[in-house]
Amino acid sequence: MRHSLRLAALVGVLSTSLLIGVATTAHADEAATGDARALELFEKSEAAYDAGRFADAIALLRESYA
Repeated sequence: MRHSLRLAALVGVLSTSLLIGVATTAHADEAATGDARALELFEKSEAAYDAGRFADAIALLRESYA
């Protein structure tokens, strides 16, 4: 009986650790995707600024910041 309780406790701890690891990895992937999108918008804002489209550049920078 004690072995069953120990096994159940171990399975519970490992399951929790696995879930935390998966959630952390998913969050990291979302952050990397968000960073890439922000950089893309920033670069588009630079191009808009260089072309004299200042209102577009501001809008793109605001979206990048968000």
